[in-house]
Amino acid sequence: PYNQFLNTPSMQDFEQLFNTKLIAGKMHKMRHFQKTRLIAASLDTYRKLLDNNQLIITPASREDIILVTLTHYWEHQIHYPNQKHEVGIILTGKPPPSKSIIEQLQKAEIPTLYTPCSSYETMKKITSHTAKIKKDDHEKINKAIDVVENHIDFDLLCSQLDN
Repeated sequence: PYNQFLNTPSMQDFEQLFNTKLIAGKMHKMRHFQKTRLIAASLDTYRKLLDNNQLIITPASREDIILVTLTHYWEHQIHYPNQKHEVGIILTGKPPPSKSIIEQLQKAEIPTLYTPCSSYETMKKITSHTAKIKKDDHEKINKAIDVVENHIDFDLLCSQLDN
């Protein structure tokens, strides 16, 4: 049976895909996201799209988008300290992120990587990428086991093998 989560890349998958390392949030390299959003819109439009469990792809030069993402993250931490607010960022483009932006992302521990690819090239790579299950991805391994156990009758299978 198909399970959408098993096809969802982790930040570690993106590190390998773009041949780079996380610049922030390294302890969250196995994080997966339900939504991926390429943000090239106005700041007002982006504010309406802010949500939990999403990967944001935006040019590193869009510090306004990055700062709003950080503000939203910190506000969520203050108002809902017992709820996870999982966000990830892939920064794109020729100019790399500024040192101050990197420091803020590191402080928030938001998993972030930078690739000098354009946002278009980045999305093209992501949409054509097939995520695999890796031995370090315990969440995905447990989900795969759960899917198999819920769809295969092992007792019946073993009884058929004995015949």
